Amino acid sequence: MEKIDRILPRALKKKGLLSIAGSAQICFYADEWASKRFETISFCNGVLKVFAKSPSAASEIQMLEEELIQYLNEKLGRKSVRKIKIVTNKL
Repeated sequence: MEKIDRILPRALKKKGLLSIAGSAQICFYADEWASKRFETISFCNGVLKVFAKSPSAASEIQMLEEELIQYLNEKLGRKSVRKIKIVTNKL
């Protein structure tokens, strides 16, 4: 497994996919943490964008924002997530 852990990032970087893979990983961990409280939309430039199905869900996410950011950064082993942006309507 160590060999894959060394080779995969280099291969993704070479193909220009490293940041996309990192964003997908963050979204995966956010979905894991959310346990259906919200839907992850995207991650870009330190901002995780999530969809809240109701105003009460948005309030809950807002109250737990620091906890989620800490969880994600701990899972990643680096401080990648700085902010959570909550949207209540999908375009």
